[in-house]
Amino acid sequence: LSGLFLFEFVVVVLGVLVAQSLQQYASSLRDRSDMRTQRARADFQIADSRQTSEYWLVLAPCLSSQMDRVMRAVASKITPAKHDIERPDYLTSRISPWGEQSILTLRREQGDEVAAHYVSLVDIAAFQTDHIRRLSHEWAPLGLADPAHGPMNEADRATVRVAATSVQAELERIISNAESVVRRANALKIQAHTVDPMPTLPAHCRSTMQ
Repeated sequence: LSGLFLFEFVVVVLGVLVAQSLQQYASSLRDRSDMRTQRARADFQIADSRQTSEYWLVLAPCLSSQMDRVMRAVASKITPAKHDIERPDYLTSRISPWGEQSILTLRREQGDEVAAHYVSLVDIAAFQTDHIRRLSHEWAPLGLADPAHGPMNEADRATVRVAATSVQAELERIISNAESVVRRANALKIQAHTVDPMPTLPAHCRSTMQ
């Protein structure tokens, strides 16, 4: 009887171990499948974010030069050129956050460096969107320089100069974030791509690309 009991006990234990192994294997397959799905989505979004970043790497320095001209104009009590105060097209992109288990699986399969690039790109894209929104807010007072609103007084000129300085500060942050996106996308070997048409750069900014 004791031998039979021992045999049955071993069979039960082996059955439990096999069931646990199969469950762990199935869970691992699900984790890998979820990670690959999330990575495919992230790669698509990073490609779009890189395209957006390359757009800003051309546009932002051009806009900063516009702010230099605006400040010189108002300091000399000259009306700034209309194209220097016109609101540009603000382009943003978003990268979805990773699930905790998916990032752990990615780290296990691809290493800490690759996982760090993906996680960092989520944060950088979010920061970039915040800076672009603030840029839109800082840009608004430049409308005081529009002749359609009447002549500027000294207070208006001071407000425009402060706004131009604030715009330049946001543009510097946008450039820094855009460079980070391109650098990390390069590390992941993800090229720029988007299914949506890119906004047309202002004519005087397009000339800086040549």
